[in-house]
Formats: sequence, structure tokens, C-alpha cells
Amino acid sequence: LIKNSSITKLAKGSPALGILASPSFNEINFEFTQSDILIAYSDGVTEARNETGEFFSEERLTMELSNISEMSTKQIGEKILAMVDRFVGKAKVHDDLTLAIIKRSK
Repeated sequence: LIKNSSITKLAKGSPALGILASPSFNEINFEFTQSDILIAYSDGVTEARNETGEFFSEERLTMELSNISEMSTKQIGEKILAMVDRFVGKAKVHDDLTLAIIKRSK
């Protein structure tokens, strides 16, 4: 959750969709106000590896997300995917790169 350019990591949710036949899901409540941005992503984003086997990581993603408050959700998604693509280089991606970005309008 990005609020006033400050990043708050929300608690991890439930198991991935489609893995369990009858999953139970945890509910998370938080305040989502004007201009806040919620970014949800699959583990394929942070677990993408470069040619030396290094993970992209949550830390790297967080560092790169400063100064995005004026961007559209499309621009944010494109920025994240471009960052992962540059990081991975010529290494093969072995998982999906799924993003859901929600920005509360004025």
C-alpha cells in the first residue's frame, strides 16, 4: 500500500488461487483513501532471477517504487515489468508475472 509516498507492506494473504479445492481466505482491513495505491503481485515478480541466480526481491521492488504517486496504474505496471525485465536480462523467467494495481481517484 502506497500512501503519501510511504510504502506499507500488508500482511500476506491466503494460499494461491486454484491450489486447494476448498481454500479459506484471510480478511485484511485497511484504510484506502484518495490517491492511495494498492499493488498486489504474484511471487513470480519478486522471485524472478537474473543470470547469476539472484532474486529480484521485495526489497528491490520497494526501493524502485518511490515517486510513483503521479503515475497512472498502467504506467506503474509498465514500470514494474520493465524493472523486472532489466533485472532478469537474458535469464529465462520460470513463473508468471502477475500484477493488480488499484489507485483511488480523487
